[in-house]
This record gives sequence, C-alpha cells and structure tokens, in this order.
Amino acid sequence: MGWIEENMKSTHIRKILSQAISLGMVISSALIIWKGLICIIGSESPVVVVLSGSMKPSFKRVHEQRDSKEADILTKGDANLYDDRMLYTSSNRWLQQKYIMGRAVG
Repeated sequence: MGWIEENMKSTHIRKILSQAISLGMVISSALIIWKGLICIIGSESPVVVVLSGSMKPSFKRVHEQRDSKEADILTKGDANLYDDRMLYTSSNRWLQQKYIMGRAVG
C-alpha cells in the first residue's frame, strides 16, 4: 500500500505544479501583450474600459451670435453635474465652432 500512496501523492503534486505553471503562463502572456501595446501605442494605459455611464457625453448650445450665425458651445461631458469649463483655457469661457472636431449623433 505504501507504493500506491506515494505514486498518488507524486501524481497529485505534478497536477498542482502543471496547473500553477499554466496559470503563470497565462498571466505572463497577458502582461507581455499589455507591455507590447504600451510600447506600440505609446500610452501608459492602452486599453481602458469604462463600465459606468460616467463617460456619456452631453452637449449644450447656449449662446448664438445672430449676425455671424456662429454658436458658442458649452459642454457638459462625463454625465457630471457641472459643465466642463475647468477644461477650457482660462481666457475662453465658451467653445467656438472652430474648436469642435467631431459631431455627436444620437
């Protein structure tokens, strides 16, 4: 009986070691991919997922100049309670049309 018990113990230890090595390989592969993306893209966080609704954009048009038909825009992104004026330059309290690079469709 001693030989069978020792053989089962060694088989159990081998399975545990095999699983630990496999887990280590999966984790190291993920880290290698992450660091590779950092080098290729040049960003410290190349993949970011936001699961909450905090990144939902919101735009409000607040002031329109009738003679030039240009609109000054105030944004309220990230679904915050307050507008985004703290992100603008200190001399600008409104965004002008020339600073808008995209279009929100919804």
